[in-house]
Amino acid sequence: MRFVTCVGACLVFAAGALFASVAAAETRACKITDARNAGNWIPLSGTFTFDREAGTAKAVYPTGDGDVEVEGKIATLNDKRVTLYFQAKGLRSNSGQYLPRMVYRPTIFFADNRLRVTAKPVGYSNMFSATGVCSDG
Repeated sequence: MRFVTCVGACLVFAAGALFASVAAAETRACKITDARNAGNWIPLSGTFTFDREAGTAKAVYPTGDGDVEVEGKIATLNDKRVTLYFQAKGLRSNSGQYLPRMVYRPTIFFADNRLRVTAKPVGYSNMFSATGVCSDG
């Protein structure tokens, strides 16, 4: 009987730990509203998930071939904002241009859910940017 009690208690503990882990991750669904300086290199919509405790992040954005997921990390986190860091490889713009690597830095401002994204091609001096809004996703 003692074994069953331990198994039950262990399962409750494991479920609690799993729930805490899932609850620690935050997701924002975002849309670009001003892409004048994006140069076709910043997706117009997507979701960002970040885990404050682990320092990890994930971006998911739709393409004509299905959703693309990119793993990243938290670059800055404070009471006002979170800035994430992603490095995408083997990109093609909407106009067909190829780029080996691009560094994306989306920043979400917590007070009003504003979004600012910068994108910099690795090895080039160009910088692209866009702004938008996010909602809890």
